[in-house]
Amino acid sequence: SKHTGASSQVVGYRIDKLLQSGVLKGCIATVDISRLGFLAFRFYARIHNNFRDRESEVIRSLVKHPHTLWVVSASGPWDLEAVFVARNPIHFNNMLKEWRSAWGKTLSSINISMSPVSYRLRRDYLIGRRRSSFKATHFGFEPRQAELDELDSRILGHVALNCRQSNEAIGRQVNVSYHTVGSRLDTL
Repeated sequence: SKHTGASSQVVGYRIDKLLQSGVLKGCIATVDISRLGFLAFRFYARIHNNFRDRESEVIRSLVKHPHTLWVVSASGPWDLEAVFVARNPIHFNNMLKEWRSAWGKTLSSINISMSPVSYRLRRDYLIGRRRSSFKATHFGFEPRQAELDELDSRILGHVALNCRQSNEAIGRQVNVSYHTVGSRLDTL
């Protein structure tokens, strides 16, 4: 609402309409995984021509993995790209070994890269504006573990899936008051 000059109620109403019409598929929060003690690893894979019919199975297994941030099907040199979080390179390597044992024959090649810093770029082109100045939002760097208890983790999980939920809705899901949710989110 600050950027458009419209009230927060009008912006909320418009976003709800875009969600209902399917123009927007959802709203997510940007979580600095390094503050949770994790590193990001990118996984690129090429599906072997003999196993093209198994691509959707591979994608489903990647999506279900508890350390997956996101998965995309691509065209070009790689058929798939996934981003995983891990505590360290050894943790990621152990996950990769499990995944390779399950899908190794399906893949003709893979490439791994570590992403110590992630940039979130504004998408001004969607609203027809030229950027007057550019400063990318970034997160990452040296992992340092933030002190989160179980309630913080549960709240963060709900916010990460849908950042437009009200504190009251999140509170109902985690069995605390909306005041508690608001206080915890302010701290996070």
